[in-house]
Amino acid sequence: MEYRCKSIPITKLPVGARGLGRPLCDLCATRDCTNPIQQRRVAIFGVTVNMRVIDRGMDPGMVIECEGFTQ
Repeated sequence: MEYRCKSIPITKLPVGARGLGRPLCDLCATRDCTNPIQQRRVAIFGVTVNMRVIDRGMDPGMVIECEGFTQ
């Protein structure tokens, strides 16, 4: 099922008191999600990390809200 979700571009990663924000998809346990989620290596402040991002065109995005999110 393709759930409605809100995403922001990777270039605008949120930084807070706890450090960098992580995409919800990294923690999600929903099995029937058909959104175009892909594992990508992303460089953040010179450090390469693996993230699950949504790929809807030219710029991959980080999911920050999703109807189907479960832990």
